[in-house]
This record gives sequence, structure tokens and C-alpha cells, in this order.
Amino acid sequence: KLVRIEGKVVEFNIRNPHSFISIEVKQKDGSVVRWGGEWGGVTQLSQGGVSRFTLEVGDYLIIDGAPSRDSEEKKVLVRRASRPATNKKPAWEWSGNVQ
Repeated sequence: KLVRIEGKVVEFNIRNPHSFISIEVKQKDGSVVRWGGEWGGVTQLSQGGVSRFTLEVGDYLIIDGAPSRDSEEKKVLVRRASRPATNKKPAWEWSGNVQ
């Protein structure tokens, strides 16, 4: 089962053994909730074209991921991430299985 979250990047930490990303997701009621995403390590992401410069704070990101077993936790294991094109940046996409 995958869930989709969309929002603005507030933190991106690329490191080993896993990288982490945080995004602020706007809820239906207008409130904003911070979600965390666990992602691949430096080697896996760099082979997929992701570096510490790929994403910046404020970028709008769409993440499809496997949710935490605890439904109260706002966390996903990233399976797909994409950034729509803007006036300043081209569209970007990554997909894979975190190892």
C-alpha cells in the first residue's frame, strides 16, 4: 500500500545509511503537518541522479511511499518523488526501492 503526500520541502538530509526529507503538507482543514520520508543512502540516490543540490527548501514535492506501520506517525518510506516544473526549475523525478 502506498500513500501520496504533497507539500513544500523544509529539510533534506542526504547521508548514509539512509537519507531523510521533511515536507510540510497542507491538510483538508487548512492546517499544516510535517511529514518525514526515509530515503536511500548517498550511493543509491547519487546513482539515481540525486545529490544534496537536487532539492532545496521551499521546493514543492510529491512523494509516493509506504506508510509507517503506526498510522499516527507521519512517515513514509520513499518509493517515488517528483517535483513539477516551475519558472525557475525543470520537472524532476526519482523512483526506486530503498535498500
